[in-house]
Amino acid sequence: MSSIDAAQRQKAVDAMAKAWAAADEAGVPADVIAGVALAKAYSELVKAMGLETAANIAARFPEQIKAGRFGGNDTPDTPDQTS
Repeated sequence: MSSIDAAQRQKAVDAMAKAWAAADEAGVPADVIAGVALAKAYSELVKAMGLETAANIAARFPEQIKAGRFGGNDTPDTPDQTS
């Protein structure tokens, strides 16, 4: 699971689920929440890993989505971050 340990990942999943639920309860449509979440995630990924690595990770998302990696389950998977 790369350098992300299980406890850190679970804390992040829990925090994201709470934020998603709050936005949903406020009437924000799921596609808007998802778009904002992706934009924030990409922004933070660029800050943490740099443009090239972030772009390489992002380039693999279509393949991972088509392969069913993010199949709509309640627990988000950690994307493949190998460069």
